[in-house]
Formats: sequence, structure tokens, C-alpha cells
Amino acid sequence: MKKVLLKMRSQSTGRLTPTLTALALVLQLLFGCSLLPVKERSQDGVLSKKEREKLAEELHVKGLTQSAQGRLEEAIRTWQNEIELSPGRVRPYNNIGITYRRLGNLEAAKAFHEKAIKVNPKFGHSYYSLGLVHYDRMHYEEAKRLFLEAIRRDYGDADVYYSLGQAHKNLKEYDQAIQAYETAVKLFYAYPGAHYQLGECHRVKGKHDLARLEFTREMGLNSGYWHLSEIGIQKIEEELNSSGGRPPHFIDRYGGEGS
Repeated sequence: MKKVLLKMRSQSTGRLTPTLTALALVLQLLFGCSLLPVKERSQDGVLSKKEREKLAEELHVKGLTQSAQGRLEEAIRTWQNEIELSPGRVRPYNNIGITYRRLGNLEAAKAFHEKAIKVNPKFGHSYYSLGLVHYDRMHYEEAKRLFLEAIRRDYGDADVYYSLGQAHKNLKEYDQAIQAYETAVKLFYAYPGAHYQLGECHRVKGKHDLARLEFTREMGLNSGYWHLSEIGIQKIEEELNSSGGRPPHFIDRYGGEGS
């Protein structure tokens, strides 16, 4: 008899469990509370890891919105709060560095990009961003090294290759600059300024036909570079007229006039 009663109780409990679960869900919908056990719930006011990551991501998006609206100081504070919630996230460090560069504070920008690299050495964007800081300081050799490092770490869009071309060009490494600009236009054919820079590199190397072609392409693609490209074509005509139609000797020997 005892065994029968225990079996009946077990069967009754099994039938009630789905009912109780459904009732708990209804109460949650009606009153905004849950009677079911919740995983990852914070205890004693301390956020769980999952909750912290969720809030950190919300702050990250908020910072991006503030930055897009030009509220740069607010964006920096928001991303600093994100770091406090989740110090292992690399993007807020990099974004703060980018924002400080926009504000003209290169020292602070450099510090945050270096922190980003320490937090996650595999994050290629940080190397590119730090390279831009060095480029602004006219440390072209270091900028070039960092741009190449960004590419090595799989961060190699048209921006990176254009910036790499700029570093090479300022170092008068025209062949390498041409290669970098050509990669940039393969990734984004109408990249503003890329064809103009190609024209300049070809011009200083005495390749006037190629230079004229690139200047003309730039004029057709980007009106913002129309005037500079027009000046480039005028320089070609002046150089050809001064040399009787031949490239000036010093261009062949020394690789150009400078950038």
C-alpha cells in the first residue's frame, strides 16, 4: 500500500510541474517578476560577468553615437565607463585614442592606442591608429612600420594602404608608395586622393604619361581633388617644356623633387 501511495504522489508531482511552470510564466508577464530560477543573476547588488558585458556593450554603442554627433568629450567619458565595467575590451581604448587625435591631443591618443595594443596585441586596428598619430608627428618611418604591422594582423583596408602610401611618399620611397596606392584603389577605386597621389609619384619619377592619366582619373572621380590634379598636369607641361620634351635629368638620377 505504501508503495502505491508513493507512486501516486510521484505521478501527481510530474503532472503538476508543467502547470506550475506555466503559472510562473503567466505571473512574470503580468507582474514583471519571475518565480523561476534565473542564471547569471547578480547577487547582493554585484553584477554578474554576463550583465557587465551587456552593459559595457550598451555603453560602447552609446559612445559611438555621441562621437558621430560630435560630442567627443562625452564619448570619451562613456568609453571610460565601459572600460571600468570590462577592462579586457580593446575597442574602447582604441576609440578613446582616435577621439583624442580628433581633438588634437596626440600624447593622450598615443597612450590609449598603446594601452589597446597591450590589452589585445592581435587587434590590428590599434596599430593603424597608432601609426596615424606618428604620421601626424611626421615620424614617417615609425608610421610606416605600424601600418605594415596592422596589415600583417589582418587589418588592411583601403585607408591603411593609402596611409602607407603617404608614409612611403614622404620618405621619398616612390616605388613602394605606388604599390601601396595601387592596392588602395584596387580595394576602393574612387578612394579620394589616391589617383592624385599616384600621379604625383609618377610625375617625380619622370613617367609623365602615367602621371597625366592618374591626374585625369582623379579629376573625373573626386571634385575635391580637381584643382590639385590640374596643378599636377600643369607641372608636367612645365617640366616637359623646360627639358625639350624629355624628363629632367635630376628626376632620373635622384627620384624626384619631394612630396
